[in-house]
Amino acid sequence: MNELVPRIQASTAQKARQLGSNEQPTTVPAPQKQYFGVLGQRHVICLIGVPNNGKAFVGRELGWYLEFFHGARVAYFEVDKYVDEGSREANASKLAQDVQSFLRSAGGIGASHGSNGKLATSGPPTPEGPKGISTDSLADVLADESFRDRKSMNTDSGRVAIVMPPRMSTMASMDDAQSKEVWNQTWTCSNALDRDWIRKKLKEDQHHDCKLMFIELELTDPELIRQHVAAAKPAERLKLEALRNWFACSFTPLGHTASSESHLSFLRYRNFRDMETHRMHGYLRMRIAQFLSVLRPNPNPTPTPNPNPTLNP
Repeated sequence: MNELVPRIQASTAQKARQLGSNEQPTTVPAPQKQYFGVLGQRHVICLIGVPNNGKAFVGRELGWYLEFFHGARVAYFEVDKYVDEGSREANASKLAQDVQSFLRSAGGIGASHGSNGKLATSGPPTPEGPKGISTDSLADVLADESFRDRKSMNTDSGRVAIVMPPRMSTMASMDDAQSKEVWNQTWTCSNALDRDWIRKKLKEDQHHDCKLMFIELELTDPELIRQHVAAAKPAERLKLEALRNWFACSFTPLGHTASSESHLSFLRYRNFRDMETHRMHGYLRMRIAQFLSVLRPNPNPTPTPNPNPTLNP
C-alpha cells in the first residue's frame, strides 16, 4: 500500500482499520510529483497515420496510463462516429464541439458528480451528510460511487481528449467510395491543412486553454507489418489491400510539408522503437514520450529454460 499511495493516506487507512470506521475517507491522493503539470490542464491528443498500424492499441494504452498514473480524466473521440452531419465541414465542427464541451466540463470543489446525480445537491453540507441525504443512505451512495467520480468532486485532475482516426474494422464493411470518404475527414489529420484547422479551432476558445499534440505512428519493419496484417480479420485485410496505395498517397507525414509545420507539437513514433519529437514542451507531453519509449505491441517472450543448468548458455 505504501508503494501506491502517500504515507499520509496509509496512516489514515491504518487508523480507520483500528477504529472500525472512517467517516470521511480520503478519495484524492495528496500532492505528489506525478500530478504536477496535470491538475486543471486540458490536452488534446490526435493519433494519426495510415490504417492498421497500431493506433488503436497506442490510444488504449495511453489512455490507461494517463488515468492510472496521472489521474487525468480521459475521453475517446472516434472520427468514424462523426460522418453523418451532412458535410465534411459540419462533421469536423461537431467533433470539435464535443471535444471542447468535454474540456470545459466542470471539475473541482462544487462540481456536481456522482452516480445517478445522488450527490448533486444544493446548499451546504450538514453534520448528517450532504443536504437531503441521511447518514445511512450516504454510506450506500459512497459505496455505489466509483473512485473516479468521487475524485472528480474534490479536485480537477485534468482532462485529456484522445481523437482516434477511422479503424479498419469500420471501413471494412463499407464500399471503397465510403471508406475513402470516412478516411478523408478533417480530424483524421491526414494533411497539413486539416491539422492547422484543428489547431486554429481549438485556439478559438480563449477561456479554456488546451494543449494540442499529434502522435504519428509509422510501420516500416516487415515483421511488424506482417504481424498487423495477420491480426486483421479477412474483410479488413481485403479492404487494406484494395486501398493500401490510396491510403499511402492521401497521407502527408508530420513535418513533411512545404511549411514544415514547425508551429505544431508532435511526436513521430516509428516501429514502436524510434522516436522523433518536436516542440514537446511541458510535463505531461514529456511523460507521454517517456511512456511510448517503452511501449511494445507484444509482451517480451518468456526465455527458454536451459535444459542442462550445469552448462553455461
